[in-house]
Amino acid sequence: MFLDKFAPYKFSKTQQMETNDGLAWSAVLMLGKTKVLHVQDGGYGGGLEITALDPAAYKAFEEHVAGLPLEFFDDGIPLSFTGEAAPPPDTLNDRVETFLTSLGDATENDKRYRRMCRTKTIARWKGDPPGEFRVYGVAFTPAVAEAIRKKEGDKLDFILNERLR
Repeated sequence: MFLDKFAPYKFSKTQQMETNDGLAWSAVLMLGKTKVLHVQDGGYGGGLEITALDPAAYKAFEEHVAGLPLEFFDDGIPLSFTGEAAPPPDTLNDRVETFLTSLGDATENDKRYRRMCRTKTIARWKGDPPGEFRVYGVAFTPAVAEAIRKKEGDKLDFILNERLR
C-alpha cells in the first residue's frame, strides 16, 4: 500500500542510523533484479549522495521520474517548519531526490506498520489527514475487523491489516 505508487521501483539493503544532526540512511534502488543506484543521506541536512550502479538503468529511472506528474510529488503533508505544502520539484535533480526520499519514507512506514499489524489492528477513517491511522490495541482477526466495521460504520475507510497481507 505505501509502496504502490513507486512501482516498479523499490529499495533493498536499507540501513538507517541516528546522528547528532538527524537520520542517516542508505539503500539500493532496484528495478526487478537490476541494481539501479545506491543512495545515501548523511543525516546532516544536505542533499543525497547518488551513485549509479547500472548507467542504462539509471538513465531509464531519470526518464521515469521526469515523466511523473507534479501531483505524484505532493503527499499532502505540510512542511513541519512552515505548515505549508512543500513546493513542487522544478528540476530533474529535485524530482530524483524527492522520489528517493519519499520512497525511503514509504519503505520505512511499510516496515513499521507491518510490524505493528502483528499485534494490533490499524484502521483509517474517512477524512483523516494523510498518513494518519487509528490503532486498536488488539491483534487483527476477521472477528475484530467485523466488530470495528459494526462499531465505526460509515466513518471507516479501510483496515490496514487487510491491505498489508
